[in-house]
Amino acid sequence: MQVTATQLGKVFRHNGRETVAFQDISFQIHPGEFFCIVGPSGCGKTTLLRTLAGLETHSSGQLEIRPVNGADAPRVGMVFQEHGLFPWMSLRNNVRFLLEDSPRLAGQDVDAACDRYLAKVGLSAFAHYYPHQVSGGMRQRVSVARSFATEPDILLMDEPFVFLDYQARLALQQQLLLIWEETRKTVAFVTHDIEEAVLLADRVLVLSEHPGRVQGLLDIDLPRPRQVAALRKLPAYADYVERIMSLLQRNSDDAPGSVEAFP
Repeated sequence: MQVTATQLGKVFRHNGRETVAFQDISFQIHPGEFFCIVGPSGCGKTTLLRTLAGLETHSSGQLEIRPVNGADAPRVGMVFQEHGLFPWMSLRNNVRFLLEDSPRLAGQDVDAACDRYLAKVGLSAFAHYYPHQVSGGMRQRVSVARSFATEPDILLMDEPFVFLDYQARLALQQQLLLIWEETRKTVAFVTHDIEEAVLLADRVLVLSEHPGRVQGLLDIDLPRPRQVAALRKLPAYADYVERIMSLLQRNSDDAPGSVEAFP
C-alpha cells in the first residue's frame, strides 16, 4: 500500500469561522512500512489520520492511497484510542463479528482466524470472557487483534495505548511489533509519545504546533526485529529521541511546510 500526500491541508468551517487543523503537509508512506506521526497536542495528528481513513475530507492538496501490484481498492483498518468493543459480545465474538463478511477470508475458517489472532495477543484463555471482565489493556489487545485479522492493506492507529499504564503499554508495544514483523502490513501510527515512536517506527513524521506543519521526517535506523527492553538501552535510541525532541522544540514558523530528512 502506497500513500502519497502532497501539500495536504484541512480547514474546519463553522458559523462563518475557519480553523486550520493542518496545512501544506507532504509525505509518503511506503508499502509494508511502520510510519509514526508525532506532534504537540492540537497539531492535527488525529485529523490527519482520519483524513487518511476517509473519515475527513481534506480541504487542499492531494491524497493518493493505492494498492500495489494492481490489486483491488485498498482496505483500510483503524484502531482508535478507545477499544470500541461491543459489551454484549465475548472477546472472541468481537473479533468474529468483523470477519464474518470479510471477502479477504473467503474459503477460510473464520473461527480459526479468530483463535489465531487472539493467540497472537495472548488472549486465548480469555476468548469467552466479556469486555467488562478483563482489563483495559486486554480490551485494547482485542482491538489490535481484530484490526490485523481483517487483513487490511493499511492499518491506521490513533494513540491506541494512550490510556494504558506503563507496564501494559510496554507489553502491547512488544506484541504489536511481533504481529507487524509477521504480517508486514503498512501501518500509520499517531502518538504524542516520542519514545513510543522511536521504538516502533521505520520513519517518524514530526509536526509543528497548531496549525500542524511538517517540522521534519526522521529515518529510524534501529535493528529489527526489535525487543523493547533491549532497544531502550542503545545509545542510538536515545539519540533519536533527542533529535525528535529538538524538532518539536523549534518555532513552527521557522520553516513552514518544509521537510528536514535525517540519514
